[in-house]
Amino acid sequence: MIQAQVWLLPASRPTQSVAAPATWLGVGWSAGGAALVAVVANVLLAPRFGPLGAGIATTLAYATSAAVTYALAQRVHPAPFRGPRLALVYALALALTVAGQRLAPAGGAGIAVKALLALAFAATALGLGLHRDRGAVADAPSSPPGAAGARGGGD
Repeated sequence: MIQAQVWLLPASRPTQSVAAPATWLGVGWSAGGAALVAVVANVLLAPRFGPLGAGIATTLAYATSAAVTYALAQRVHPAPFRGPRLALVYALALALTVAGQRLAPAGGAGIAVKALLALAFAATALGLGLHRDRGAVADAPSSPPGAAGARGGGD
């Protein structure tokens, strides 16, 4: 599981080689929360929407696992990730995918509708400037050399 790999990273203190046992509880919360969301969402969505509902339930479970793991990881080792913007892009992609599956007619017209939805997503990604990003981590505030908190070459 990806969550287990996150918790095995070296801790921020040099004397610790792995995360403390208490953080393993976070992995349990992440997996347990995702399982609970999957069960509840499957009970609510699968009877009404069939395989699409089960797919949505699974997607919600994975999103829950990612969100809980992100929140817990930020408590252990804060990093300036662009979480809210990532969540917005994810929610938009999910909404457009579900809309395309539910609303697009069969045949060529349906393909055209799905292509327009894909173009809408691409336009939104361009509008958010995702193509200019250097990654998921926000740029660290710059400080002039020699300022308090600046790291020298001797570390």
